[in-house]
Amino acid sequence: MPGEEIESLQAQAATLIEQGQATEALKIYEQICASSKATAADHYNRANLLHTLGKLEEALQSLHTTVALEPGHAQAWHMAGALNGLVNRPEVAADCFRKTLELLPHATETRLNLAHALLQMGQREAAIMECKRATE
Repeated sequence: MPGEEIESLQAQAATLIEQGQATEALKIYEQICASSKATAADHYNRANLLHTLGKLEEALQSLHTTVALEPGHAQAWHMAGALNGLVNRPEVAADCFRKTLELLPHATETRLNLAHALLQMGQREAAIMECKRATE
């Protein structure tokens, strides 16, 4: 798929998203992400749409692709942490939040999410420590 065609599809998807048509926008991102020219941002956008539509496992797969293409994509790591928390995988969520914090050490929301995951894992003291760090 030529670059101009991908740009056109991205613009169409953006318009559909603005119109609240997530299902139709997802169909376009499915086409884009099937292309060898798909970027980490394309896979991240697909993950956002899947999340919006409640398809959490598929969203997580797309986030996995996102960070495989761009390991420093902090937003993707954060979102993967949040979604893993939603599907009751606090250990994986905590790992994702830790990766986010490696990239963005002052991300207060991420630190609080890590504390929540740690609490779910029964690590009360570590959770308290993360809450304190978040308020520093």
